[in-house]
Amino acid sequence: MARKSEISVYKPKGSDVFHCRISIDGERKSKSTGCANKRDAEAWAKRWKSHRVKKAEEKAENPGGHIGFLAAVNRFMAEKGDNLAAAADVETFFIWLVDEIGEDTPLVDINDDLVTRLVAKRSLDYRWGRQKAGHVAPIYVQRAVVDRLQSLSTWAKKKWKVKLPDEPDWPSFYVKIQRRTRTMSFAEEEAIFKVAGDLAPIIEFSLLSGVRREDAILRWSQVDWDTRIISLMHKGKVWHQVKITKNIRRLLESVRGHHDEFVFTTTHECRERAGRRVPVTYKSYAYFFEKVCRRAGVKGLTIHDLRRTCGERMYRETHDLAGVSRFLGHANVGVTEKFYVYVTLDDVEERQEAMEDARDRALEERRRRNDGC
Repeated sequence: MARKSEISVYKPKGSDVFHCRISIDGERKSKSTGCANKRDAEAWAKRWKSHRVKKAEEKAENPGGHIGFLAAVNRFMAEKGDNLAAAADVETFFIWLVDEIGEDTPLVDINDDLVTRLVAKRSLDYRWGRQKAGHVAPIYVQRAVVDRLQSLSTWAKKKWKVKLPDEPDWPSFYVKIQRRTRTMSFAEEEAIFKVAGDLAPIIEFSLLSGVRREDAILRWSQVDWDTRIISLMHKGKVWHQVKITKNIRRLLESVRGHHDEFVFTTTHECRERAGRRVPVTYKSYAYFFEKVCRRAGVKGLTIHDLRRTCGERMYRETHDLAGVSRFLGHANVGVTEKFYVYVTLDDVEERQEAMEDARDRALEERRRRNDGC
């Protein structure tokens, strides 16, 4: 449909350059052309009018794409985001994005150039806001910027039927994830438990149960002594159960009575609250674990490495991949095989020796048969 548009070029009093005014379907816009020559100013105004007409036509054909970024985020969170397992983190990431992108910026204006600038700026942030801790990891930047914007764009296209002709090339922003194989050795385990103090129970629980850091923040209401089951809500709001084995029972009984609600606690070290027992939280667990590792002289170990250690040890003893996957609560065996079970040089040597032994047995059997002829 042809749009009704008007254009005029004029020089305001006291100005050295011409300005122009355009009207498209009754909507007026004024702007400086930056041109001192009227003919150049008229040419500039025609180009600007053409650009504005094109935008108006796109908006008429694709009204959803021109929804303001804040309005799009609010709608996305109401329809999907609030139901995500990490809804609080998602909302925090979006708050930062709204501040950087602008509340009224249309969804269709999110392109490769904008995402590149956002990624570059987010990469300058420090871990936990502390400069000494170094810059945030690239995978964190991807989750905070790329993953959030991609999920919003995908939802808008599928659910709101929005057209995004300049949608960023999302895969080009993906971080290549190096497969992490770090696990805790038994020597490191001994060193850590020598200095762990009252953090030892939660570390041992993580090592015995293979749960994620957030699931280790256990409440007594999740522990069923009669059925010997600990009930956990995994990411994606999927229930997962951990059996209370003899060692986990011993561990739980050792901390009974420390707190009415939370299973694992620690004592304050600061002077005004020294000795007061408080629950271990998601953030404090990471802080205290790093502190314990420094005291023990253990480098490069994270809390999630305890989960990997647990899964790997179970696999080494049982070689039951499906059982390990079920124990860790993975959606499929492929996740377990890819990230939690890997072949070491010692494994290769073991299989190499097994191959050589089989060869020796076969040759020996042939020699015996030949000697008997």
